[in-house]
Amino acid sequence: MSGAVRTQRAGAVRQQLHDGLAHHRAGRHEAAASCYSQVLAAEPSNADAHHLLGLLLLADGHLTEAASHFERLVALRPKVAEYRSNYGHVLRGLGDLESALRELTTATRLEPGYTDAWINLGLVRLDRGDIAEAVDVLETAVIKDPRSPLAQLNLGNALRAAGRLDEAAARYRTAAGIAPELSIAHKNLGVLAQLAGRNDEAVLAYQRALATAPNDADVLTNLGVLCLKLDRVEDAIALQGRAVTVAPRQADGWLNGGTALQAAGRLDEALQYFMQAAALSDGPEPLTAMGSLAAERGDFALAVELHDQAMARSPDRADTRWNRSLALIGHGDIPAGWDEYEWRWRATSRPAEYRTYPWPAYQGEDLNGKRILIWREQGLGDELMFLTCLDDVLQSGAQVTVAVSPRLVSMVERAFPTVRVLPDGGVLITAAGPFDFHLPMGSLPRFWRRTHAAFAGSGAYLRARPDLADRWAERLAALPAGPKIGVCWRSGLLTAERQRHYAPLAAWAPVWRVPGVTWINLQYDDCDVELAEIERIHGVRVHRWAGEDLKQDLESVVGLLASLDAVITAPTAVSSLAGASGVRTWQTDGGNDWTVFGRDRSPWWPSIGLARKGPGQDWQPVLNGVARQVERWVRTGLERLP
Repeated sequence: MSGAVRTQRAGAVRQQLHDGLAHHRAGRHEAAASCYSQVLAAEPSNADAHHLLGLLLLADGHLTEAASHFERLVALRPKVAEYRSNYGHVLRGLGDLESALRELTTATRLEPGYTDAWINLGLVRLDRGDIAEAVDVLETAVIKDPRSPLAQLNLGNALRAAGRLDEAAARYRTAAGIAPELSIAHKNLGVLAQLAGRNDEAVLAYQRALATAPNDADVLTNLGVLCLKLDRVEDAIALQGRAVTVAPRQADGWLNGGTALQAAGRLDEALQYFMQAAALSDGPEPLTAMGSLAAERGDFALAVELHDQAMARSPDRADTRWNRSLALIGHGDIPAGWDEYEWRWRATSRPAEYRTYPWPAYQGEDLNGKRILIWREQGLGDELMFLTCLDDVLQSGAQVTVAVSPRLVSMVERAFPTVRVLPDGGVLITAAGPFDFHLPMGSLPRFWRRTHAAFAGSGAYLRARPDLADRWAERLAALPAGPKIGVCWRSGLLTAERQRHYAPLAAWAPVWRVPGVTWINLQYDDCDVELAEIERIHGVRVHRWAGEDLKQDLESVVGLLASLDAVITAPTAVSSLAGASGVRTWQTDGGNDWTVFGRDRSPWWPSIGLARKGPGQDWQPVLNGVARQVERWVRTGLERLP
């Protein structure tokens, strides 16, 4: 070949490389690949063409083809650290960690100042689980180039894997400071802040991540989950909607979107989201979510079936087993339900933390002559409910000590004079030992209430203090004649998510119109605005007394309940206090109260009857029905419960 021909050919190769690089930079990958391939057809050993085509194939996810070009490149130029680093990076992507480790180690030896090689080596160490070594390698990368955002970012990842979360966050902040457009640094800061419960910080970090990567489905989903936790339900729905739009094959967005829709009470839409998640995932989570949705609709049989399907996928998933327990009890299968109820301690949404004491946990042993500590868990309403089992324990011959909410101590002492009652918290409990056994209160029914027959009786154990009963009787006697009925229309914790479980105040209009009733306020938080609205719109007086603390002074509340003829209440602690006091009670219910075993009257307190909302029904028919029942009850002379 003449010199002129060689020169012409070399010029053509250079032009092809130039054209390929222009296409490459412009994102025209197919055209770029064609140019590089033509160069290699003319010059099979052209290192630049192998390198550029390898990088293009790597960017497009064609790892096997990329590896063949980098392998050839390393054979052609074995002393170039950049080529070995890229080859090691591709081998890592293919899962060949040992070969990747070899290539990258060689690259760092060939050029100790080449930061990318140290970063890639650190990533391989992370993939292998060599966490300490990964931290060391990535610290070297940062020392080599402290202004490298990727070195800082990946050192943060290694520190996070090592459990050094504060140090990891510092590295992410440094990376974001060097390269504010690096969305993953903001994303990782959001994840760490969210895990630590620093919600405002997490929101800000996710928003910064979305500013440069608006279609990052993981960030959209994480921010949506956080918004739901912050009671920003509509924001959560919108974010999850964006997540499933940009990543329709990603199950997490559908699952979390369904959860947000359920929180808003949009149950049909939530079900569609959960079904889509189930179609994309073979995990138990979508089926568990569908089971919980069925339970909310009061279909406990379907809920059990769905949780069983979820268990077939993951038998030991605590969230599934915990939700299944509630569905079983709600369906009336109480022996199996109480056994499953023990999974509450392992569920992510567990209602309380399990306590350890220096005594054995009770497992059904003979208690005759034994000392047992029973300790409270969960909220006041559940505590009052489980305390109905104390008589059962006493009948076993046990010497019982019970730790209860400080607000309940004096009342429980009166109700169970042979039981030692302690205020929960502090060192008093441990100092009261030793005991033969200890048992959380919510586990009492597992051992003593395994049949429907075991719930016979009134369950009413609270007795008013005589002086308080007299004071309230005197107050109520001074009011207009007619039945005195206490009212409580909502929980004190009324988030947007919880609001759907309580009838809106406007729906109570027919109740206020029942003739001949004197209304007594039992709403235990700041409700002056609502009381004024009731009185202005409906022309009734809801009586209350200044200085009464209906939330903390439960002795006074029980004294008041003892003087009332009846109570109408939402499902709050007021309902439990009324039941434990034996007062006739109408309780509004969303149709999903698992504690009544699918019945219309509480098995714990038969004085409580439920006014239930049917699936898809709004609250107005429920309150209309309560008003009719109360009016008939008043008209027929306040007949007693059967």
